[in-house]
Amino acid sequence: MSMRLAVIGASRGIGLQLTTQALAAGHSVSGLARNPERCGLRDPRLELVAGDIRNEAVLARVCSGCDAVCVCISVAPSRAPVDTFSAGAGALLPVLERDGPSRLLVVTGIGAGESRGHGGWFYDRILQPLLLGQMYADKDREEALVRRSELDWLLVRPGRLTNGRCRGQYRVTNSVQGLRGGSISRADVAHYMLGELERPRYHREAVHLIY
Repeated sequence: MSMRLAVIGASRGIGLQLTTQALAAGHSVSGLARNPERCGLRDPRLELVAGDIRNEAVLARVCSGCDAVCVCISVAPSRAPVDTFSAGAGALLPVLERDGPSRLLVVTGIGAGESRGHGGWFYDRILQPLLLGQMYADKDREEALVRRSELDWLLVRPGRLTNGRCRGQYRVTNSVQGLRGGSISRADVAHYMLGELERPRYHREAVHLIY
């Protein structure tokens, strides 16, 4: 059965991959992007809205009539304070709790929440402290907000992201036991998310994706 999905961050990365795969599977997409022209997709089942995830009015428009919402936003690595993820969640959650839909998938990453320290030696000792610390501090705040909501949420935590092809085969685990980072393509993260929306398996928990 076809769905209408809201994809927040639809013009690049995981969001663009998810939008592309959802359209190919026969679904409709309502996408939010700061620069929709970068998306490069043309389809009668795709509606792109220009805007920021902090804007509740824009979020309400994008999410209206959708069966699920997927948050796939990203920011450039920086040592400066980051609040995009938590501010976005703070704007989006009241919209969904008031008007729906209840199903929400949020991409964060291995290194957020209880998965901190499970990214591998280089990631945990060098990359995250020196370059990604501010980003993951805000992803922690974002996850905390999502967990406190009454929605049917799922935190999607991929390992190191690549631009590789969609293999359709990867490891999915909801436990950090024995988890030691790894990589996965943006295309396969999108593949997992679309499959989870079509055939839900996990609810109100975090899952980790690696090869």
